[in-house]
Amino acid sequence: DTTLHLVTAWDSDNMINKNGKTPVWVYSNAAKVELYRNGKKVGTATRKVNTTAAGHKYYTYTTQSNDSSVCTTESGTNSTSLYCVFNVAYEKGTISAKAYDESGKEITDLTGNASVSTPDGKTYCKQRQRNHHR
Repeated sequence: DTTLHLVTAWDSDNMINKNGKTPVWVYSNAAKVELYRNGKKVGTATRKVNTTAAGHKYYTYTTQSNDSSVCTTESGTNSTSLYCVFNVAYEKGTISAKAYDESGKEITDLTGNASVSTPDGKTYCKQRQRNHHR
């Protein structure tokens, strides 16, 4: 199975603000991932296959921004590059990603949440009080 999962709070009330941008963490095992903000590509992550001395394979990712005014990236090293981090300027709508295999073909059968949208309205949690009579 191919995993593609985005983690972010994509709304202006709850997002983490990092230099005017909000982080979007991307977890995937695809060869390439493209990140989109409202349908426009803002960044790309490319997988590298690594092999330990014992023969165990693991993936690391390097990231690239299409426009640094909209998106900056953080490429870690070793265990800090097992996932991708894009810092994206908030814009109401949808942040989404597409996954691709080694030949560049889009993978559509995915496990995870490949898009996050701004909520349409405020959601409130109401607490109901109970009357306890003795």
